[in-house]
Amino acid sequence: MGLKTFTIDFAELKSNDSIRLWIPFVLPESRYKYDKINNFLALCESGNRPKGGISAEDDGEAISLGGEQIGADGNLNLSKIPYVSFEFYENANKGKVNDNDILICKDGALTGKTCFVDFSLFPSKEVMINEHVYILRGNEKINQNFLFYFTNTNLFQSQIKDLAYKKRAQPGLNSDHFKKIKIPLIPKSTQDQIIAQIEPIENKIKELKAQIKQPQEVINKVFAREFEFDIQKIYSVEQRRFFLYPTL
Repeated sequence: MGLKTFTIDFAELKSNDSIRLWIPFVLPESRYKYDKINNFLALCESGNRPKGGISAEDDGEAISLGGEQIGADGNLNLSKIPYVSFEFYENANKGKVNDNDILICKDGALTGKTCFVDFSLFPSKEVMINEHVYILRGNEKINQNFLFYFTNTNLFQSQIKDLAYKKRAQPGLNSDHFKKIKIPLIPKSTQDQIIAQIEPIENKIKELKAQIKQPQEVINKVFAREFEFDIQKIYSVEQRRFFLYPTL
């Protein structure tokens, strides 16, 4: 009896949600040895939320951050802020956020995206995370800014995908995964030098982004100029209507 042969059409496989093709990630060669990232972390923990979810009555109390607040650009999106009660925040034994913490989305389609916490942008200093986010806080061996930039490198993100995406179910990170993630063993003094090179470039990028005008703003100014009406007066009227009738 001869051998049976089969053919596979990979174009058809890619549309099958129950199948995920996976190739193990291999760490690239480096001038530095690799070490476990856990050896550089003082804290790696997720948070939680009240049973039954977040109540509208808690609006304006303690901030509760989830994956939807972590922007793909590494910044926090605070346009819509969820809150929990001060009582729940005070009684929580994990998930409380400090200034300069790193947050990482731990499950879902955007697993691995990270952001850096800057309390100067927050309306409250009582901040925690829910169960879909990890806090990463470095120890004395690592510059916290360096740790954040590392989490945005292909080296880190490729390891995340290798660990979190190889199962057929929804992607997700757990605490055991962080025991397997590796980081180059770079001296603290060299880390500081790297950050000193990156920060001026990043500040320049932020300045340039701040100068970008939104399309609607440009359109409004062109029409205001052509029709000779006061655009600032219209903005003030709209702002007043928003505060008087916020639900309309």
